[in-house]
This record gives sequence, structure tokens and C-alpha cells, in this order.
Amino acid sequence: MRPEDVLLTLEVSKKLTREVGVMTSLIPLVRSALVISRGQSQHEVVRDQYRKGAIVRIARSIYLATDIFESSQSLWVHRRIITLARIFAVAQTKPSVHCFVRESALALYQGIVFETNPDIWVHVKKRSRLNTTVMPEVKVRGVLLSNAVKVIAVSSCDRKDATVNVAGVSVSSPTQIATDIARFSPARQAVPELSALLRQSCGYDRWRPEEYIKAAETAKKQWLEALEAEPYMRGYDRGRVLIKAASVQCDSVAEGSMLWFLYAYGVTTWRLQVPFEVRGRTYFADVVIIDAHVIIEIDGREKLGESEQDIQNNLHNMMVRENELEALGWQVVHVTARDIMFHPEKVFEHLSFVCPGIFGVSSPSAAIFRYS
Repeated sequence: MRPEDVLLTLEVSKKLTREVGVMTSLIPLVRSALVISRGQSQHEVVRDQYRKGAIVRIARSIYLATDIFESSQSLWVHRRIITLARIFAVAQTKPSVHCFVRESALALYQGIVFETNPDIWVHVKKRSRLNTTVMPEVKVRGVLLSNAVKVIAVSSCDRKDATVNVAGVSVSSPTQIATDIARFSPARQAVPELSALLRQSCGYDRWRPEEYIKAAETAKKQWLEALEAEPYMRGYDRGRVLIKAASVQCDSVAEGSMLWFLYAYGVTTWRLQVPFEVRGRTYFADVVIIDAHVIIEIDGREKLGESEQDIQNNLHNMMVRENELEALGWQVVHVTARDIMFHPEKVFEHLSFVCPGIFGVSSPSAAIFRYS
């Protein structure tokens, strides 16, 4: 990249930032905003832009145009951008990387991971010092957007990763992503990520759930068969349990976290995405505890909206709907997306107080969900 190319990259980034509302993916935006410094002449230009705050360092000799963060006010989106930039930086600078695996592959493949500040996971053919690599924290205009993370290498010359190409980067296949996450990631993280991967792989239409649930069961069968090819490897038993628990009906990571909660805390018989007719309109409840006549709703940005007007309108509609459901004998309980994802014990205390009848005897596999 020539010095003038650095300035051109910044201009392209500004243009794409304005267009992000109509973009289907952050990947083109992030790739266009990366600045690679090579040679003394470029270094002078890059250093000048860095001092002005126009770029921020992602890795050695690799920077990101800060205008990209104007595409959204959401910290979650900012961290997603940084994660993608880190993955592309590793791909650019680490020739020993065979492919990206686990959450890093998932981030490229479908964009949804549980952690907002994940480490970078790679597969290398030879033993490597990559797992000692630390990528720096990212601050923009004095605000910390992301802490430092590690590049963690899975070293194995006999591992047979089936790979796919995503945006010019090699990642492990969806089946390999699923089995890795099921075997090694914490259960509270694995269930929502596996559910999101099912959603991405199979799609979902709440008006025609049966065909998508059937497709998801076929996908899970393939994942289980991949696990069973090596039944003595670490994480085999927990992997089977977590794959079976994943559901294509989870709309978001928060709903996937709620699904984990239902298993981990021994909630009695439930259904997801249940339709109700309210004032001539169909409403889909997030979770219905059938025996206890309880509906659990997960409140987050996606449901309430972004603007103040959207939030007011959605809250009004929510209150009207709940009055109708309560008149029919249903108890409607709300939990926040943040609490179910990061403070499940707080959710358990709340639900134990307002609707204790939803909890039954924990299944033998509950320990896998809560403690692995």
C-alpha cells in the first residue's frame, strides 16, 4: 500500500460507513477500513493519521480507520467490528495459520458469538508460539472499546479440518465449528452459539416451524455423527448433550442463553416461540412454561427498538398484549437480555420469587449445563 493509498482507504471507509444501514454484512466494511503499513514512506503517513486519531492499531503494522465506528452507536457492534479486524489482521500476518476455528470461525461464518470480546482461535499444522501472541486493547478517542485478547493456537498435524472460504479467509466447516464448540466451550456459551449456528445453517420461519425444525434435526444428526467418529476424544459426552439441547427456534443469543437456563436450572416442560392470538393479531411468546401457565419474555434492544419513540410504542403494545394474556389466565414475566446472558443466578432468584412453580427436579445432565 502506497502512502496515498492510506488516505484513499480512509475515504473509502467514510463512504461505506454512511452506507452501512443498507449493508448485509460488516465484513466488507471492516476489510475496506484496514490500513497496512509497509515501508518507511507509508509509516510516516500512518503515524500522522494515528496521531490525529483517524486510525487505531489492531496489530503490528495493521490499523483500522476509526470512522468505521460511526456506523453504529452500539458497543456490541463496535466490538464485533474489532473482532473481525483482528481476525483479518491475523490472517494477513501469520502464515502458519491453517484456518480459523471455534468462535473465530463462527464470527466470520454468521457473526454471532456469546462473548463480545473473544480471543482469536486458529488451527496451525505445527506447534507454534502463536498462543503467546497478545493483540492490543483498542481505544478510540480515549474510550476503551475492547480489552487486549490472545491468539490461541490449536496445534495438530493430524487434525482433518474441512474448511470453507469466507471473505478470503479459511475457516473450519460448520460441522467442525459445532463439534469444537460443543466439546470445549463453556456450556453457557455453547448452547446459544450452537443454536445460532443452526439458525444460520438451516434458516427459520416462525410461521412454518415444522420444516425448519426438521432441517435442524438433520443438521444436529450430522454433528453427532461427526462426534461419534471419535468417541474417545475429550468432551465427547458433554458435546452430545449440548448439541441435542441446541434449538433453531432461538431468535438471538439472549434466547439461546434462556434455553441454556431452562436446562441448567431444571425448568419444567416448556415450548419456544409459541403463537397466541391477541386482538386479531398473532403474537409469538419467547418461552411458554405449559404446566405452570407462565410466559417468559426476554427484553432487549432487538425487541424494544433503538429510538425513544420505538421504545414507547413497543412498551405500549407490550402492556396491551399482557393485559389480554393475563385475562386468559397466563402470567407474563420479563427478564432482560443482559441478565439472562451474564447474571443467570439473578434471573433464578427473580423467577423463584415470582413463579416458583416452574422449577422441577433437575435432570442428571443439568450438571453438564451448569458446571462445564
